[in-house]
Amino acid sequence: MISMKRTIRRHLPANKSKWKIYFKLFYPMIFGATLFALNGFVDNFMVGHISQGVTALSAVNSWTGIIIGVFVGIAASGSITMGKYYFSNDYEKAKDVFRLRIQISVIAAIIFSIAMLSANEAMIKVFLKESDNKSSLSQENYSIAFENAKKYSKIMTLQWVLIAVSFNLGTPLREIGHGKVTIYYGLGTLTTNIALNAILMYGFQFGVSGAAWGTVAARIVAIIWCTTYMIKKQIKIRFNFWEIYIFKKQAVTDFMKNWFMFVSYSSTTIFIILRNYFYDAGYTVSSDTIGKGVGAMSVLALTGAIVNVFMTTFSCLASISINVVGSDVAKNNLKQARTNAYELKGFLTIMSIFMSLSLVIFASIVPYLEFFSKNQYDSSIPRNLIFDSNAQLISVRNTSYVIAFFYPFWIWFSSSYRIAASAGKGKWFAFIDWFTTGPIQLTWAAFVMLYLVPNSGYLQRNFWMSYSIFFLSDFIKLILMEIIFYRLNWDKDDYKSKKIKMIKSKTY
Repeated sequence: MISMKRTIRRHLPANKSKWKIYFKLFYPMIFGATLFALNGFVDNFMVGHISQGVTALSAVNSWTGIIIGVFVGIAASGSITMGKYYFSNDYEKAKDVFRLRIQISVIAAIIFSIAMLSANEAMIKVFLKESDNKSSLSQENYSIAFENAKKYSKIMTLQWVLIAVSFNLGTPLREIGHGKVTIYYGLGTLTTNIALNAILMYGFQFGVSGAAWGTVAARIVAIIWCTTYMIKKQIKIRFNFWEIYIFKKQAVTDFMKNWFMFVSYSSTTIFIILRNYFYDAGYTVSSDTIGKGVGAMSVLALTGAIVNVFMTTFSCLASISINVVGSDVAKNNLKQARTNAYELKGFLTIMSIFMSLSLVIFASIVPYLEFFSKNQYDSSIPRNLIFDSNAQLISVRNTSYVIAFFYPFWIWFSSSYRIAASAGKGKWFAFIDWFTTGPIQLTWAAFVMLYLVPNSGYLQRNFWMSYSIFFLSDFIKLILMEIIFYRLNWDKDDYKSKKIKMIKSKTY
């Protein structure tokens, strides 16, 4: 009993002062990240009056999710090195890594944009599946969704390049303690997005193209906000944009030392999106198990737009870990870093519980939010690729409940990974993350959706249950990551560092 109390206390901030410190770092990050996530939710909401608008956006934004996953991988690789230099006052090297993060992200965005423009239809068809129902009405709806996706995707290629810049301006600022900037540009981007969406879609009748141009304008506002903030606050890692081409070998070498972080973050994002193929195999379009005319991927697209607003703690993990743990490691305060690491895990998990409860409350009213299907549903005519306010939205609610349940567990072991990575100890975590999310969970998803579901009438009628069964595999990841996290011998490293300092002092 005493041991249990000590363990709980070790994983909570030691005093009111610590609570305030963590919350002061956390709240601007979570608020800014939530505002960013709301942009995607607003787009899905505001295109609801357009025939097959939500379906078109979901197909294209699946690619946007992959691209952002690549950006997150690039940021993860660079943040460790940049934080180490920044908190040890080597601002010139920190600036070099900062610049390199933008360079690599822009190159990646351009590659994806060229691919989308040159193979537009093929890339859209990856995520926009044609219905099994070959009726003329189904074909008509699919054609409308496909044409809308083509219009939207061509404009979004510009947004991918802009987000490569804005993402890599805002994220480093959070990492070095300027989290409030994300609130400022978050409000600016959300306001711009809503205003232009309303003007272009409702006023000028631009359709889904209006939503795309609103998103592009929002990214430009984000870039202006971040740049202005860096100039006014005289941030020490800022540089002139005409110097973006500067390419330093040392920065590349430092970045490549953490290549495993890039592979882990980027590939796991792709693995997560690939799961949708197995979900759709178990619950195909036009299947009566979810609701006529909607497959699992369509349900999860709307679920994702909703839960992303409540799951923004994920996007804060790396930044707050670098501030709380990485800064102490850079200063060689390893014992304090370990203490902070335990406290931060508990703090973030508690915050995630509050976010989960908020998600449960919102998800409970989803089946009654008729704007998700406004002007799209006629009860006398079953349509394809749309949501009605019965089976489909109830399925969205139930899958949201599943995510709310697992969310605190995800934050618990994900914080172990991010905290250890901020201390330069992320290699084994990166491998576990890649292996469990990739080979293990894709195999498990295939087993659940291709074997269990077809042989169980109950699972066929309840997508949320098979979704829950799939996520049980995350406990394998939790166990492996926690074993490594608690076996990290930071005190031994601290001793080695002190010994090296003593030897150097005697030498001189």
